[in-house]
Amino acid sequence: MKSCASIFSLLSVCCCCVILQCRADQEPTVNIPALGQLRGSQMVSSSGRKFDAFRSIPYAKPPVGNLRFRMQLRIARDWVLDATKEGPACFQNDLLSGITAGQEDCLVLNVYTPNSNAIENALPVMVWIHGGGFTAGSGNSETDFYGPGHILDRDVVLVTINYRLGPFGFLSTEDKEAPGNYGLMDQSLAIKWVKNHIANFGGNPDSITIFGESAGGASVEFQALGLYPVAFGPRIDSERDSPFLPNSPKNLMSSKQFNHVPIIAGLTKDEGGLFAASLGTDGGQLLELFKKDPVTGVLYAIGMEKHKDGLEIAQKAHDHYFVSKENNDMVTQYGELSSDIGFFKCVDDSVKLLSEYSDYPVYYYHYAHHGQNSLVKMFNGPSDMDFGASHGDELLLMFNSKMIAPMTDPNDMKVSKMLLDLWTSFASNGVPQSEEIMGHWLPTTHQQPRYLQIGLESPSLINGEMPFHSKLDFWRSLLGPYSNAPVKEEL
Repeated sequence: MKSCASIFSLLSVCCCCVILQCRADQEPTVNIPALGQLRGSQMVSSSGRKFDAFRSIPYAKPPVGNLRFRMQLRIARDWVLDATKEGPACFQNDLLSGITAGQEDCLVLNVYTPNSNAIENALPVMVWIHGGGFTAGSGNSETDFYGPGHILDRDVVLVTINYRLGPFGFLSTEDKEAPGNYGLMDQSLAIKWVKNHIANFGGNPDSITIFGESAGGASVEFQALGLYPVAFGPRIDSERDSPFLPNSPKNLMSSKQFNHVPIIAGLTKDEGGLFAASLGTDGGQLLELFKKDPVTGVLYAIGMEKHKDGLEIAQKAHDHYFVSKENNDMVTQYGELSSDIGFFKCVDDSVKLLSEYSDYPVYYYHYAHHGQNSLVKMFNGPSDMDFGASHGDELLLMFNSKMIAPMTDPNDMKVSKMLLDLWTSFASNGVPQSEEIMGHWLPTTHQQPRYLQIGLESPSLINGEMPFHSKLDFWRSLLGPYSNAPVKEEL
């Protein structure tokens, strides 16, 4: 989603596969018709359950040479592949280290399954699309966040994917020569690979759920992050013979030109906290730079430097957040600005459109749990400030990896169980449920807005608008109730 929130959608597809598998001691193997044999490894879930892992599986030809900046071709070859180790991330500037990492030959996916030797009782499949602003990240667990340990406690098959990032994934000349959106095409090809071959891993090709966070959530909903600045990201590619995104998300949704499936969408209570924390790092150098020309800083922060009225809007936003407020803490106010226009309005606009025009339920949530771990801590944000439940914090209760401190807080464990209950039950039958929640999570509708308040204290369904709803009146007065801004185009 053009937000930093998680968006989930359920896809049902049909395909026929032949399953021919065998297992060596501690070394599972899978034979995929027309492709070859994969040799995997065995892993252990958070509760001690054994499952099979097949990692760094190529799903497309390497995007190098004359295939660079092009749509990819499905891979078709006969190989015996060592799928026991993770593959490289796609070329990027690593967000944590700040160094250049990865490589171009990176179009691989990872499959984690408790069921790779089963021919019957196929399991629902969950395909994870990582975030990172379309410029960073990967589907890995050893060098990234997305370990399968918590999710593989449940009866699901988890797939995580890599896709081209930054200029390699989204550079565009805005014509047929280089229309962009290659990273989105990669994702589509990876999902097709899953549909065609996941039965060989014990997964059900008729029950595939795509889920993601931040840019990954945007990818699920086929749109980019909201007015938040992204140097290289999805765009309307109508000049392509077969466009991935032929029109703005607003126009596509209002004309019902989208895949009608059940959806979960949501936000954290303090989305902008992570970005506020970044303003307060580096000994305050970024903050001092922002103070020297705050209006220009706001202009770029809201991604409206090309908007015909961008400077006027930035000035009004600056006055609204940094002058008229009683609290003159610029870091805190920058967090509010980031939350309101970078996330809250964007996601709320999308949910309202989907709830009005979709033929299937749209479930909406507000995540307010402030856990022991946070992305602010991982990115070495200021320790003397509380940034709340910020962007991406729910991921730390959904995935495990070497980069995430183990859960030791009973409250975190309870909320983690709740999240995993909701997401995996949704993947299984399209209805999110958890025994940790009293009653049923009803979908939001155009007539009756609703959201699930997810937190430690009495998680419950609220009939009404999100807590931030009235704060967005300022942006509605400037941009209208729905904005086309989530897609890179000249406004």
